[in-house]
Amino acid sequence: MKPLAKALFIVLFPFSPLLAQTSDEVAREGGGATVEVLDMSPRAHLWNDIVDARRALNIELYQTLTAQYNQEYGHLLSRIAPASNDPYAVRPEVSGGSGLPGDWGGGDILVSPAAILSPLVAGNPRSLRLRVDSLGNKYAAYIAGNRDTLCVFRSTDHGLTWTRIINVLPGSTTKWHSFDFFVTDSVDNHILGFAATRTLESSGFGGQLYWVSCRENGAGFRASAIATRPDGRGHVNPAIVSDGYQWSAGLTYWYTAFQNVDSSTGVGNQALASFSTDWGMTWALDTARNSFDDFDLDIDFNFRSDTIAVLLTNAITPTNANLRLMTTPLSGLGTGSSWRQLNVAATSDPEFAGTFVSNRQTNELMVMYTRTQAGNDNIGFGFSPTGAYPLSFWTMDQILTSLPNNENRSEINCQEAQGAYRVAYVSSGGRDTVIYMSAFAPPFGGHTIVNVNRDASTSTAPSVAGYRSGAGFDGGVLFAGFGPTGLFYDGSNISPTDVRPTDEVPAVFALEQNYPNPFNPTTTIKFSIPHTSDVTLKVYDLLGREVATLLNDTKPMGTYEVTWNAANLASGVYFYRLTAGSFYDVIRVVLLT
Repeated sequence: MKPLAKALFIVLFPFSPLLAQTSDEVAREGGGATVEVLDMSPRAHLWNDIVDARRALNIELYQTLTAQYNQEYGHLLSRIAPASNDPYAVRPEVSGGSGLPGDWGGGDILVSPAAILSPLVAGNPRSLRLRVDSLGNKYAAYIAGNRDTLCVFRSTDHGLTWTRIINVLPGSTTKWHSFDFFVTDSVDNHILGFAATRTLESSGFGGQLYWVSCRENGAGFRASAIATRPDGRGHVNPAIVSDGYQWSAGLTYWYTAFQNVDSSTGVGNQALASFSTDWGMTWALDTARNSFDDFDLDIDFNFRSDTIAVLLTNAITPTNANLRLMTTPLSGLGTGSSWRQLNVAATSDPEFAGTFVSNRQTNELMVMYTRTQAGNDNIGFGFSPTGAYPLSFWTMDQILTSLPNNENRSEINCQEAQGAYRVAYVSSGGRDTVIYMSAFAPPFGGHTIVNVNRDASTSTAPSVAGYRSGAGFDGGVLFAGFGPTGLFYDGSNISPTDVRPTDEVPAVFALEQNYPNPFNPTTTIKFSIPHTSDVTLKVYDLLGREVATLLNDTKPMGTYEVTWNAANLASGVYFYRLTAGSFYDVIRVVLLT
């Protein structure tokens, strides 16, 4: 998020670097859309071949090409030697949390009574996060008020009770500044991956960005620096995501986005992206956008199109911030290819504090943000049913809520196994109220007030998550109490208010997530084809070996369901692949016997 101190800097020093951008840069920013330029170097060609082998589940070729890449270009990857004062973990001896009834509003389940980092200190309202794994377990994390601890909790009973699984300390003479985390599958357990920035106590924005990871119970802790911090600069306010739900552990990638800022002022000049193909051991660096003071970064992975997207805000005109979505195909990431730029909120009003998600079951993208209209903050959103491109397919500049109060600090979530959108935001009036909404697709229906029994923080943003659990859905919100002091959770087994139609004539090829998932021993796979095609549907194990052929036939236009009986297979992670003409797609499935 944009540091609060930075706004003060702009007011006092009108000739700050933020306003010293060239006329060409201003024109490029105002255009709102660009077309990427591809890198045609041998390195880029090799990386493209690696991506193709991964997508085709050709594990042997993938491993061969990856070994070649590491041999020829490994020197370009970030391998920062451990320092004596790197972050370290402390496993707590006592459990935390509370066991109050877990209903909406009336519960306000206490996760932790501690003070939480205030945005007035670090300039980032997202000092707490709620995430879930594919089995439905919930994870809550926050930076303590004195910035000396990153605290992580887990709940295995839908948020009713919480256990502190790990405390991560930043190292000597340093403090935590900002963080994000994501939970992904790794065969038989779940991995929590953090992107966390620490700063020297005397430096406001001179952040060093670290990768921190552990298993679902807090064990297996690792920490390593993601990128070298140049003198006088800082890497702050990261976002992180993984594609592990779609891929086996050996094919899982992690992606981060973060700001490169002046260490004393917080004014940025780059929106950076970094990714790791080996679970944080090494990182490749890329630049999502150069020469602008971009902030409010978020990142996600669009599985159907193999695309990485970074959402950001730019205030090249300080009174009129604007959203931009930067995208690149995975085959171009880290190669020197340029990124496409989309103006996904084309209003004349300021738009900022954006978050976005990729619905990996449908290829949809949704962007949510704060929009200031006539001095009043409202929640706006944009929606693409087909992924990032073309821009003409986007439904933009929609208003989620426009009450007389200020509505802001929103977050949107679409957990990979879910296929439904969850939203939390704050409505500010005489007291701050946390609001929850959900839907399979816009428009959204009614809302739920989360914090019925206590006042919410007036500065910290809430966090929301949801997941599919059998035939039902579960959603939850994590928020800070007034102060901000106390971390609270509310949730309930409720379903999104809208239902997606099932009788449409297919317009595009589509492969859907099987249901149920996990399953034992039968499950249903649904796909659509827009015209007559030769169709094959096959199942592979983690090593890329074919274990079943479910369909091999010519089919006319339509939507089909195939039942797979896996009674002859062992428990584990499998992948089913649909091929129809030149179209193909791969989806992950879990068998529990």
